Amino acid sequence: MEIKDRRKSERNEYGTPITIYQMKSPERYYYGIIDNYGQGGMHIKTTGLIKEGTPVVVRLNRYEEDGKGLEEHEEYFGSVTWGRELEESDTGYRFGYGVEYDDALRY
Repeated sequence: MEIKDRRKSERNEYGTPITIYQMKSPERYYYGIIDNYGQGGMHIKTTGLIKEGTPVVVRLNRYEEDGKGLEEHEEYFGSVTWGRELEESDTGYRFGYGVEYDDALRY
């Protein structure tokens, strides 16, 4: 079965380490990576379970003040729009999530 790509913008492969925080419970955070990103959001892989609709902050662990592209910002605010358990367990990340930016025009 072919899965239709519903993305509105081009995706850029990435792979930088992140920490993702749940905005209503900042003590609940997980480590992960940004798998890819586009104008409206990003796909991340992480170690923890997060419910769809949860407002989150994605913080780049290797932020560079003079960075270009995604590195222009240290943090990204958004909401988890979908999630699934990953089949490839050898990466150390158990879950994949789509995160939609709160303000897509900023990014």
